[in-house]
Amino acid sequence: MTAPKFASLALVMIGLCVALYFFTGGPDETTITPDESDVPVLVAFENAPPESFARIEVTFPGKETVSLVKVQGSGDWEVETANGPRPMNIRRETRLFYSSNAREKNEFRAGVACDFLGSNPERHGEFGFGELSPLVTFRDESGNQLEQLLVSRQPGPAGITYVRRADSDDVFSLPLPIHNNFEAVDEMGWRLQYVYPTLRADEVAEIIMEHSIPEKSFTLKRVDDNAWEIESPVFAGPTETNAKKVLQTLTRLRSAEALEFPENGQDLWNEGDVLCRLHLKTKAGDTTQVLEIGPVMKPGTNRLARCESLRDVFLLKETGQLIQSPSSYAK
Repeated sequence: MTAPKFASLALVMIGLCVALYFFTGGPDETTITPDESDVPVLVAFENAPPESFARIEVTFPGKETVSLVKVQGSGDWEVETANGPRPMNIRRETRLFYSSNAREKNEFRAGVACDFLGSNPERHGEFGFGELSPLVTFRDESGNQLEQLLVSRQPGPAGITYVRRADSDDVFSLPLPIHNNFEAVDEMGWRLQYVYPTLRADEVAEIIMEHSIPEKSFTLKRVDDNAWEIESPVFAGPTETNAKKVLQTLTRLRSAEALEFPENGQDLWNEGDVLCRLHLKTKAGDTTQVLEIGPVMKPGTNRLARCESLRDVFLLKETGQLIQSPSSYAK
């Protein structure tokens, strides 16, 4: 091809391109290489400040939903059960909105921007999504859904929590360390289980055991920091005790907890079957709640018990360790 002909052809091609540009109105913005406008966006708790939370529903795969409800007029939370709201485990209630790591701020707040990490479902396991990833739903007093997130329990770097929407494969990093805030998988895990969760052994002045058999009743009284006396019908008067034995009893009382709350627990309870009643007095003169220890569910098992704070009849852990004879305390 001669030079003049090549130049003419080039001019024709340029003219066609210019005409096509103006005819189509320029480049189509929707067909260019994806940019930031195509990246999935998640703003968690948008227009939903923590004070608007009135109900939190936690659902693990294959488990029943556990509902946590806010007590009206206070900042306390309770667990919804078949028998009504029940006190929440103090540690879990504390961690609902705050991290267990004091170095990490974990306050929920409205409008938390999250970073997009990817949409490949084959990589969900790398971010900790699976059977131990709860679906957490936040609602207001009217039951309106404020937020719903699948929460990975695998900690991310620098206080990051991996989250997803339930109906999406998109994974985001939430800049709040809440990966362990919803770890209890069932109702029992959320409920208050300890009889004396705030007991301080050094503040106890008396331990009073009222047994159904009078000869087994006793009162342990603190003489000083390291000495106790026992009063009981089996002794002529106040008797010096083995202080180590008393300390063991205080340790067991501090860890006294419900193993389970039988559905028919109230039907199994009979006032005539109460074996003993136990309570404490503090140095300040306060009296703790009474722990009633009742019948066994079946031979060889722990006994049923009840107290005001737990509200329902429960199976008491290591019952035998708490019921000691007066003579076992004598020095």
